[in-house]
Amino acid sequence: MAVSVPALIGNGAAIRARDRLGFYAVQSGKEIPVDQKEAEALVKAKKLVPAGKNQWGVMFFSWNEQKTGAPKQ
Repeated sequence: MAVSVPALIGNGAAIRARDRLGFYAVQSGKEIPVDQKEAEALVKAKKLVPAGKNQWGVMFFSWNEQKTGAPKQ
């Protein structure tokens, strides 16, 4: 069973996205696949908000604590 995006964030993972590959989490230097529909729904609900983009097109996201409180662990 896949780990939810809020649980990954609560455990210290960072959420990122690339145009062709979609959303993924990074924790301890390892990429972890995430449910694309869940991540898209969190962005649409403004629980995950864009926090920037690097020169290679990787987007970074942050958890909107004002909207949702702390992520679930």
